[in-house]
Amino acid sequence: MSKTRVVVYGLSTEGYSLACRMALAGADVSIIDETTPSAIPLKPEIARTYPDIASLTQDEPLLSTSPVDDAISSAHYLFFAPQIRKTGQDTKTELHSKFKDASSSLPKGASFVHCVPTGIGGNNENISLLEHVTGHEIGRSVSYCYCPLGEGGAVPGTIGSYNAKADERLGALLAGKKDAPLQVTLSAAEYFHAISVISGFTHTCSVLEVCKHAKDAQTRGHMATEEIHSLFLHDMIGSLYDLRSLSQSFDGVGTLSYLINGGLKGIEVYTKRLITEVRMTLKRNELKAARTKIAISWTIDRHEMRGDRAETMQTLMSKLRDYIGDVSEFDDSDADMIHSDKTMIIIACSAADLRRATKKGGEKIVIKANPLCETV
Repeated sequence: MSKTRVVVYGLSTEGYSLACRMALAGADVSIIDETTPSAIPLKPEIARTYPDIASLTQDEPLLSTSPVDDAISSAHYLFFAPQIRKTGQDTKTELHSKFKDASSSLPKGASFVHCVPTGIGGNNENISLLEHVTGHEIGRSVSYCYCPLGEGGAVPGTIGSYNAKADERLGALLAGKKDAPLQVTLSAAEYFHAISVISGFTHTCSVLEVCKHAKDAQTRGHMATEEIHSLFLHDMIGSLYDLRSLSQSFDGVGTLSYLINGGLKGIEVYTKRLITEVRMTLKRNELKAARTKIAISWTIDRHEMRGDRAETMQTLMSKLRDYIGDVSEFDDSDADMIHSDKTMIIIACSAADLRRATKKGGEKIVIKANPLCETV
């Protein structure tokens, strides 16, 4: 039996991780860099040598390429995992454009696997668009599946298919070293994903809302448990795109709408609170804005599928500049600023960035972007 031919559309962290896993499992894999655009054959030796995009882009090896249409037109499976960088209504326009580019050459008998999270009912719209673009009938001449990838390309435990008929070959491709995901109807897969996303944000926002009332030092000290102490802004918004997609699925007022909108509001309120904490730090330390530098320590994966972290960072920087002119991203050269005539305040947005911000000495103030907004 010939090898399973797989194309992954999107040189995203999630798409590349999935492509490497399938290449190492024996599939004939190509990944499409949508910015070029070109299809790159991903051989097992490349997947082993460069297990993530960071290592691939750092070395920049000479890789062969082929036309995108040629790769897609011979694929058994097409996985749609592009980088999403637009915001608001523009997000939908960007996705539709890339969706059409990816699916226009889809051959008869192939399966289209949508890896971008959708809201409830979002796959029905995708199916209509796929039939319009390709001229194929879903369930007859081509198949459609829903596999919303998580952080780093994690495959969910449950995926959806148009007719809920188990595709053993797809299950084997996605299994890796784990059990193959359960295959259910598209609507059931959407519901399972919604439960996971909403419950995660409900818990996070509950922690954020309660912690903002902890004022005295003793109470704050007792509340600094490992869970609260290690929850940073970076972790809070990993699935913000997913939650925003769900918010567009429901009209009117209801419990589900309250939960979703509460999650979105909770993150927005926390970001404002973080900015307020910076202002209060200036006031407590009697610092003048003109003699203060703000550096945001946040190591963001520029290749990840969702663009929420990069967007949140830009929003944070923009809002801080309303009060302090000198605001920038933190890098190792900023350590020199510690000895300048300006006082440096560093906002650490993840546990790794906290270690990065505090590893060098010097006079500085570090604010942890965690539920207690601790200062060190």
